[in-house]
This record gives sequence, structure tokens and C-alpha cells, in this order.
Amino acid sequence: TSRTRKIDHLMLARSAINKLAVGETEAARLLSLTTREFVELVHAGSLPRPELIGGKHERWTVAKLEAVLTGANIEEEFET
Repeated sequence: TSRTRKIDHLMLARSAINKLAVGETEAARLLSLTTREFVELVHAGSLPRPELIGGKHERWTVAKLEAVLTGANIEEEFET
């Protein structure tokens, strides 16, 4: 049901707060975006690119995603 999905989304968001980095799908969910919307915004330069872990695992730092929303100073600049 819709209520169950909302609760699942809330639980996911709360669990991600304690994580340093998240994968593409979880990063999109944190921003209430579809994965496709998230990827498009990354490619457009509106969201940060992922960090590579071990040369093959793409992860987005939760801190950078939060910085985009709050306007905090971050190392990397994004196109607007």
C-alpha cells in the first residue's frame, strides 16, 4: 500500500543518515527522486558525481548530498 511505501521510504532515509556513502538508488531516494531523475541531474552537473571505492564501486557521500540541499560549502562545484 501507499502507506507502507511511505514508511519504508522514511526508514530508508533514517538509516542513510548514519551512512557515509550510498549507492545510486538510495541516493535518489534520499532526495525523493526516481533513479532516472537522479542520474539525469548528476549528468547535468546539478548533483555531485560519485566517488569510486576500490576503483569500481560508485558511491555518493551523504554529506555532499546534504550540502546540495542546504547550500553548504563543499569542495566540488556543480553546474547550475
